[in-house]
Amino acid sequence: MHTMILNKARLIGRASLGRTRSNLEMNDAVCFNVSEMGRLLPADTALEFSVEYASVTVFGKGAIVQDRAEAVRALQLLLDRYFPRHQPGRDYRPITDDELDLTSVYRIAIEEWSGKRKEVEPDFPGAFHYDGGGLRVAEGSRDRARSNRAAGGEVAISSRAPSRK
Repeated sequence: MHTMILNKARLIGRASLGRTRSNLEMNDAVCFNVSEMGRLLPADTALEFSVEYASVTVFGKGAIVQDRAEAVRALQLLLDRYFPRHQPGRDYRPITDDELDLTSVYRIAIEEWSGKRKEVEPDFPGAFHYDGGGLRVAEGSRDRARSNRAAGGEVAISSRAPSRK
């Protein structure tokens, strides 16, 4: 999933055919969650093991963006976020009409949001980062949970259709 914050807007990459679009077509009430995992926190008892985290959930009304220029802008913002050294027309072909036809862009008008975070001291005994395959011990520095909180803004979500065979 691709995500970014810009001027109180959250942009996310998703497939245009499937659950997101069909659910939105049936009901415009939506919620969206962003979470970030920090270090794992060992303890003396199994009950006390924990993890650092940050999480924000927004609630609002979703809609499909119909304006093609707005959809292209949202998709370009995603490309700019994840590939900042690559420029359209210089390093790659800009988004085409055919590609846009395979993509849906959604907007969420945020009505409310909530967030929470757990972060312990940098020298918490035994705290470490889990990398998905192996383990690595934190070396005196901590990853600060970063959350951009949007209140009363809008969220644009982009989706791409699966390729047709």
